[in-house]
Amino acid sequence: LLFRKRNNGTCEFRTEIGGYPALRLCQNWWNAQDIVQEYSVDEIVLGMASQISEREDSIVVEDLRDFVFGPMHFTRLDVVASTIMRGRDNGLPPYNELRKSFNLPTKNWSTINPNLYNENRQMFRKLEALYKGDISQLDAYVGGILETNGEGPGELFGAVILDQFLRLRDGDRFWFENTFNG
Repeated sequence: LLFRKRNNGTCEFRTEIGGYPALRLCQNWWNAQDIVQEYSVDEIVLGMASQISEREDSIVVEDLRDFVFGPMHFTRLDVVASTIMRGRDNGLPPYNELRKSFNLPTKNWSTINPNLYNENRQMFRKLEALYKGDISQLDAYVGGILETNGEGPGELFGAVILDQFLRLRDGDRFWFENTFNG
C-alpha cells in the first residue's frame, strides 16, 4: 500500500560493481518498463534489500504528496487526497463504520493510535477540527493510516488485507484446499 523510501525521496539500485544510482519515484512513476530494461532484476532487488527504509508511520513522502506525475509544478497531484476522494466517490464507509463491519471495536480520537496521540496531540487536534470533532465522519483511509504503529499495518488495514487474501484464496477454484470446486 505504501512506498518505503529514504528521507531524500530516492530509491537506490545496487549494481554488481558497487554503484548506487538513485531514481526518484516522481520521475519514474510511469516508466516502469524503462527501469526494467535499464536495470536487471538482481540490481533492483539488491538495491531494495541493501537500503534502510524509514520506520512505518503516517507520513507520506513528498513525491507522493505533490509530484506523482513529475517534478514540474503543473503536474502536481496528491495521491493521498486522491485516495480519500476515491473512497468517498465509491461509497467507502467512514472509519468507525468500517471497523464495525470487521468486528473491531470503535475508536475515539485518542485511541486510534495512543502512542502517536501522545507524541503529536497537535496533529490530532487539527484533524479533529477538520472533521468538526465528529469521529463518525473520519475517512477510513485517514484512520487506517493513523493506526500504523511501526509494526506493519494497524488493525483495520490488517483486517482488510486478511479479508482480501481469504477471498482471493476461497474464490480460486484451483486452490489445493478447495476440494469441492472441481
